[in-house]
Amino acid sequence: MSDIDHLVPDILIRAKQVAEITGLCLSTVYEYQRNGMFPGSVRLAGRTVAWSLNAVIQWVEDRKAGLPIERGHPVRRAASLKDALS
Repeated sequence: MSDIDHLVPDILIRAKQVAEITGLCLSTVYEYQRNGMFPGSVRLAGRTVAWSLNAVIQWVEDRKAGLPIERGHPVRRAASLKDALS
C-alpha cells in the first residue's frame, strides 16, 4: 500500500461497477462471493448492496499477479458499512 492510499478514502461501488471492473458477469460475482472467492458486499438498505472499491481492485490485482482463486479461500467480509470503509 502506498502513502497516497491513506489519503484517498475507500468508496463503495454497486454491482454494475463491480462487473465492469472485474470483467465478470454478476451471476459469477455472486457465486464467487457465496463461495468465499470474492470480497463480501455491504448491505446499505433493503436489497441494496455495495462493495469496497479497494477490495475489488485488490482482488483484480491478485488475479493479474497470478494468484489462484480457491474455493472456500477466506475473504475479509465487512460486517458493516463502517468496517467496509476502514
